[in-house]
Amino acid sequence: MRKAAARVFQRNPEVLREVTSNYERRRRAAARRARAARDAARSRDPKSAPTNGGVESPLLG
Repeated sequence: MRKAAARVFQRNPEVLREVTSNYERRRRAAARRARAARDAARSRDPKSAPTNGGVESPLLG
């Protein structure tokens, strides 16, 4: 239910904070920071090898 409510209220941050847990918010923020750092590093190194789109193998844990 929380995920559905988060989706419905994604454009309303005040309500979104009420319907999502603190853990979920911290997890999403950490993922955004990691993605931004990865993208920044990739843009600085134009000769970097192509990746698989950032998708990790489910077998790697």
